[in-house]
Amino acid sequence: MGSYTSNDLEICIATMNRSDLAFLESIFEKPVAQISSNILVVNQSAHANLVSAFENIRVINSPHFGLSRSRNLALENGQKALCWFLDDDVVVTKNAVDDILDAFNKDFASVLKIFKIDGMDGKSFRKYARDLKSPKNPADLRGLCSIEMVVNRTEVLKTDVRFREDLGLGTSLPIGEEFVFAAQLLEKQMGISYESAVIAKHPSVHSASDIMNERVLAARGKVYAILYPKCKTLQVLKYAFHLVQTGHVKSIGQFFNTYKQLKSTF
Repeated sequence: MGSYTSNDLEICIATMNRSDLAFLESIFEKPVAQISSNILVVNQSAHANLVSAFENIRVINSPHFGLSRSRNLALENGQKALCWFLDDDVVVTKNAVDDILDAFNKDFASVLKIFKIDGMDGKSFRKYARDLKSPKNPADLRGLCSIEMVVNRTEVLKTDVRFREDLGLGTSLPIGEEFVFAAQLLEKQMGISYESAVIAKHPSVHSASDIMNERVLAARGKVYAILYPKCKTLQVLKYAFHLVQTGHVKSIGQFFNTYKQLKSTF
């Protein structure tokens, strides 16, 4: 197998209600005409129609909303072997494409590579395990964000693994779709590895920031039910006690209410 080149990577960007490509300039920090990467924009809108005059920038307009739907459209309609999932509020680092290609060329076995993201202040977007090279179990994948993920699209399409469209932004359960996606790849023994390169910057506040939000709790319970169907109640209890230990739950009444929210999607 030959080495991957920039022509083998497609950057798949989820956005909504766009009528022009100007938003790409803040992501890549250059005029649209100077962007050389292969890009697939999934524009979800009931009214706005986005078009591209650039050969390297393709557009899918969809009237159906939801981040997981956008990711799945990108997977199924991509044209390159590698797919990097991005949102429209990030900034791509200068060497991101080279870092991604270098990582896959050193390890052809990985189907999913998880890179690092910084906040806009230059600090790590989240806490990353220092020495973990690959996840051993689903718990190692907690906190995963889809913008950290680059997949071998060709290999993923050989499986039935897709983003759950009942999870993620745009649904009543706004988190967890990337965690379930990666955990199901892991269950199928598809290669997953962590990389040290920082490939983008993202605002510090995101959909999982408010961990005590009722919809976030319900989504977390749904994730446990999907991944641990035989011991979902135990997993929910463990997480509820974790919230006590971290100071998020401060009373018995709040504990039982949190437990109820976590179980609400069982």
